[in-house]
Amino acid sequence: MVGAGLLRGVGLGLGLAILLGCSLFAGTPPVAEVPEVTVAVIDTPTVAAAPPATHPATSPTPQICPVPSDDAPPQRESDDLEGTESFIAALQGYLTRGGDPERVSLGDQEALLQADLTGDEGLETVYSFVAGRPDQAFGEGLLVVFSCRAGEVIPLFKYDAGEGNALELIALEDLTEDGVADLAFSQYTCGAHTCWHTPNVWSWAGGEFADRMGSTLQVPYPTYGLEDGSLVIASAGQGSVGAGPQRLMTITLAWNGNAITVTAESVAPPTYRYHAFLDGDRALTSGDLMSAEAAYRSAIEDDALESWGGFGKLEDERPWLEALSWWRLMILNASAGQDDGIETAYAMVAGLDPSMPAYPVRTLAERFQRSYRRDQSLLAACDYAIDTDEAELVLGFLNGFGYANPFYEVQDLCPSYAFPRD
Repeated sequence: MVGAGLLRGVGLGLGLAILLGCSLFAGTPPVAEVPEVTVAVIDTPTVAAAPPATHPATSPTPQICPVPSDDAPPQRESDDLEGTESFIAALQGYLTRGGDPERVSLGDQEALLQADLTGDEGLETVYSFVAGRPDQAFGEGLLVVFSCRAGEVIPLFKYDAGEGNALELIALEDLTEDGVADLAFSQYTCGAHTCWHTPNVWSWAGGEFADRMGSTLQVPYPTYGLEDGSLVIASAGQGSVGAGPQRLMTITLAWNGNAITVTAESVAPPTYRYHAFLDGDRALTSGDLMSAEAAYRSAIEDDALESWGGFGKLEDERPWLEALSWWRLMILNASAGQDDGIETAYAMVAGLDPSMPAYPVRTLAERFQRSYRRDQSLLAACDYAIDTDEAELVLGFLNGFGYANPFYEVQDLCPSYAFPRD
């Protein structure tokens, strides 16, 4: 970990989904394709309570569905909440008369999927709809479950996402390893720059759906995929310039026997020099000196890495990060007891001219070197190195990469401070 301050940074239209029971038309349509992506195990909290059903609970029974017909599907008179509710009622009648679910007209953000969600070997049909609100830039989500019973289609379950929330239907897949498909969807809301999505996995529990997520996860602008029975989420980050440079992050959610939890996380290789430097800091403060050295040398030497330049001069960014990486290599070699390595790295920083933008790093390096030569104490050298006005100038640079990136405090300038101490 990289210190308390640093760790703090490292860190819709009415969407409506409707599920229909049994095979309402010949054959099972394929689950809608989702982008294929790949990727910190967490403790599993108690599974959240099941969402409340708004229809009397029923147990799965052998489904008897209406005889298929050539009825024309209903049309929505308006896409607001009232119009959508009326359309749902008309849709129930259409399906009860044997109408084909695939003939229902869907909008750009709407979808249709089918699977057995109740374990009775019949198919549930899932629609996601979007209903607009005149007072919102995007709408509000509903989830409605229909099922075949005694030759009719009845509403089995209804969920209202609430004002300002929309729904994205992800998949109907067995994510809880019980042989029955689960309902995976995302509920999301949008701010001025970013839409935050909360993935959900629900299982039918005899009379209602039960939430199988072990904890709440919020992801900006995700892309969902399925891989080996797991839900895989990829996100390129927040949608604001003020967030700073970001990297593609991939998260895997899987069943651990009690709940759906995060089982893996990864980030894409850096394209910005700043992120290579961050990789070095993370490795250094976790004690992985080999990986840290490789990352810092990449930040110094890799000409393919880009500068971001969002809050400062583009041409100043590389000299700053090179100087900081040499400074970090001094600390790394001191941690490893490599005096020659300290001298080599120090020589690179000592050559900085006072006119150079990264000159404040030279002051920290000189103070560190002076103390370490005298006392051979890493912690004492760190204390002395950062006890200078130039430390604030270095912090000003490091904290100029947006709110989605780490926030450095003065103790983070010498990462040995982040190692656990008794």
